[in-house]
Amino acid sequence: MTTKTLGPAEFEQLALGACLLGGGGGGPLSGAAPLLDYLRELGRPVTLAEADDLPADTLAACVAGIGAPNAASHGGDFTAAPLLAFTRYASLLAQAPGAVLPAEIGAMNSLIPAVVAAQTGLPLVARCPR
Repeated sequence: MTTKTLGPAEFEQLALGACLLGGGGGGPLSGAAPLLDYLRELGRPVTLAEADDLPADTLAACVAGIGAPNAASHGGDFTAAPLLAFTRYASLLAQAPGAVLPAEIGAMNSLIPAVVAAQTGLPLVARCPR
């Protein structure tokens, strides 16, 4: 895979496409709006990487929001809490994660890992081998 970098336009496309593919799972598009705003304000690009393009010993940690999508879209900070969970989990590992792995397709759960990737500078895994 040629390195692909996501910026504001691609984040919006990601949210729209993931919303369609997720069929309502992974958080509503309305819940993704604050994440899109945050990514625009943060102004950091995200690099996509295929799992095969990463070194074989690279750990990737999953990041996602769980719970009722309706409740998630009406509150909660999905910019700070995922990073906190990611860094706390990473502190328990013998080796730090070298990539962020989305857990599912959906408007919010495709952007939440992108937010953590932007915050940490780690690549976002775009595809895993079959």
